[in-house]
Amino acid sequence: MKDVELPLLTFQPTKAPTQLVPGPSLQPDTQLVPGPPLQPDTPLEPELTLLSEADTTIYRDGLLQSSTYGDEMTMLVQNGPPGDPEIASAYSLVQFDGIQGIDSDTMSIDAYLSNIDDLTVQLCLTRAVSDNDSGTNDDGTSTVTYSTCLLPSADTATDIETLTGDTAPEYTIPESCVNGEVTTFEIGPSTENLCIDVTSLFGKTSSTSNSDLSTNSTALRGLRRRFLQEDNVNANETTPTTPTSSLFMIDTLKESDKPGDRFYTRADINGRQPSLKIIGKSACKNTVDIACTEPQFSTLCSLIGKSNLSKILDSPDAKNTVFAPTNGAFDRLSSGTLEALNDIDVLVDVLQYHITSGKLMSEDLECGLAIEMANSRTTTTLCGNNGVFYQVGGGVTPGLPEIIDADIETCNGVIHVIDEVLIPDDSVGGNTTCISNETKSIADIACTDPNFAAFCGLVRQAGVGEILADGIFTVFAPSNAAFQVALESLGQSVDMKDKGVITNVLLQHIVWGSAVNSEDLTCNMTVLMGNDENNTITCKDGAFFVGGPGNDKNAFPGIVSADLDACNGLIHMIDGVIIPKIDVANNTVGNVVDIPNTAINAGFFNTLVAALGAADLVETVSDPNGPFTVFAPTDDAFASLPERLVPCLLEENNKSVLSNILLYHVADSKVLSTDLSDGQQIPTKFADGKVTVDLSDGGVKINNSTVIGPDVLASNGVIHVIDQVLVPSSIDVAAFLETCSDDETTDEVEV
Repeated sequence: MKDVELPLLTFQPTKAPTQLVPGPSLQPDTQLVPGPPLQPDTPLEPELTLLSEADTTIYRDGLLQSSTYGDEMTMLVQNGPPGDPEIASAYSLVQFDGIQGIDSDTMSIDAYLSNIDDLTVQLCLTRAVSDNDSGTNDDGTSTVTYSTCLLPSADTATDIETLTGDTAPEYTIPESCVNGEVTTFEIGPSTENLCIDVTSLFGKTSSTSNSDLSTNSTALRGLRRRFLQEDNVNANETTPTTPTSSLFMIDTLKESDKPGDRFYTRADINGRQPSLKIIGKSACKNTVDIACTEPQFSTLCSLIGKSNLSKILDSPDAKNTVFAPTNGAFDRLSSGTLEALNDIDVLVDVLQYHITSGKLMSEDLECGLAIEMANSRTTTTLCGNNGVFYQVGGGVTPGLPEIIDADIETCNGVIHVIDEVLIPDDSVGGNTTCISNETKSIADIACTDPNFAAFCGLVRQAGVGEILADGIFTVFAPSNAAFQVALESLGQSVDMKDKGVITNVLLQHIVWGSAVNSEDLTCNMTVLMGNDENNTITCKDGAFFVGGPGNDKNAFPGIVSADLDACNGLIHMIDGVIIPKIDVANNTVGNVVDIPNTAINAGFFNTLVAALGAADLVETVSDPNGPFTVFAPTDDAFASLPERLVPCLLEENNKSVLSNILLYHVADSKVLSTDLSDGQQIPTKFADGKVTVDLSDGGVKINNSTVIGPDVLASNGVIHVIDQVLVPSSIDVAAFLETCSDDETTDEVEV
């Protein structure tokens, strides 16, 4: 077959090389009108809740003495008669880590408590109540007395969840307790949730008189703090550290021939793990406190005051998550957007677009997660490379908002710092997301044009489809054949199932917040892309080429079709994939998914996918060994068939006919467009059925259908997109329709 090629975009250079910076620049005479200084509201009783980082049961004797129990959902405290194998003596250990992300990076709980007035510290447990809990003890009482104390901080250096009765120190109460301080508490048959005042264990005087504060409220649940990126450049470098954790021992001193009590651990799937509540003045900072004391949030602080949102942000009745823009983020906004923010209604809408209900720590964020914000619109979480997270809105922003600091915990939630302001679509004057007469968005075009089927699959896998439906972008969109070139250049060593890798590759093709026409391009210019990496535009023989940091400088993809208008930007079609910086050393093979999933990701093979399911052929074309070639009709191709044909084929009693038609679209080998020749006959999986290749008109035809999207690669073969359904000559469509039921509808087929 002769290669079917599109000519590269030719140009006449008219400009000197320049640096393209997406988005309008800030005019120096445009200013936000600051709000009045924030006045403190009625003081709350601040409360900080820490969750256990480790907990376990230690058996002093019995058959279980040599085992570990750090991964159990409950921990046990009991003291049976000596030598009783069924009720062995056991105690529990619970560890809490130091305070992070509040007043310093890490400090011990004890040091943190020294700064708090009117202090109360509570150890909160949830007891696992069983049906055997009713009744009385041998002495006629209905309660059991337990003791707890703090163990020396040096002991926190050991992973307590790996300890057994044989390896653990011989802890006893009160001998092993810090300063000999012990707190006792009682548990009755119906006790479930309890908080024990342990302030005295830290050498402090409690502002609460009761030592046992029982409550029926559900135990608070939280997640361990983690950072999005490693703070240490060299993980092998170690420095001496002072222990910052606190280790509690829970035991009962009185022997009993009844089984002890179990308490839920951090392994409990319902979040009923032990917690440590710190209550008192300055126990934690609220959102407004942080925004108005951290210099990087001074603009945000002023706008919170102007919008009167401080009461919502610091309400003690609800947890919230705030994506907080830095001063630099506001500085990058366009002059029109800044002017619009002087309108109170617009300002409130934009600020609410940074707030969502509930406490979402960084490990709660998921790739492609849509989050409903306080203004009832959604933002989307994208996963970048090396653990980077982005939080993306629907409006026009100068760049892609990246979470640059995560998990700053507040009294009633958490703050994540972002480097761009989140703008709702069409909320702000001059922030329209439709800039042409074209009604289709970039997402619509990329996922309906068969030439971009592989690129559309990448968009869907990254969860970027909804994002590209709004905003303003320039997209360098690779053709299907370009992905074949990419796989060869990468040596099939990059795991494109990793959403972080997928998103990074995709963002290397997107200019955020600008529509860049071909007339704006010049030789040797650089263009800042969505992942903060530059693409370079080069020129050769009257054509434009564009490449990223990972492309061979002598083989940049060429721009073959420019300035394809979309409502919210422009698409430039390229004949290769732009490659970002990728460390291929630790990646695995697995660049593309199988044929059925490739078809699903493309978005315009819905009828074909449903038909494969109805014919029980999904497993056939999912065979990883393959390889297969599928001539895949689009949804429009099926829609052009006689009106009743598709419903008739989907009827249960016509499964064999449907199967034969579908198998007529499948060949038992991988046939790329470059392997085709005029007049070639390709055997299919339908009996002796063969399809014929026609290259006489300069295009590619399979029988009477035209290939409108060649070489869509899958892990077990290749797809060629065609515009008509192939029907074997042995099937008489008119006669077949006569055999169909009169009912023109069938049950909906699901795959």
